[in-house]
Amino acid sequence: MDEYTTIIIALVSALSGGSAWSFYSQRVMVRQDTNDHSGQKLFRTDLLERIQYLETRIDDLLDEKQDLIMKGYDDKN
Repeated sequence: MDEYTTIIIALVSALSGGSAWSFYSQRVMVRQDTNDHSGQKLFRTDLLERIQYLETRIDDLLDEKQDLIMKGYDDKN
């Protein structure tokens, strides 16, 4: 009876050890994926801020260009 108990305990330990290894390795992979995505979010946020700045700058320059054109037109008349 003692031999069967030892064999059963060894089998349970081996099976649960493999399952635990699979679980923890998948958990680490999920955490790495999450970290990669957060890095992409930071990069994307930075790009959105730059786009907003550039769009504002374009609008300002277009207004300035329009003012210069109107000033040149008024000077001719």
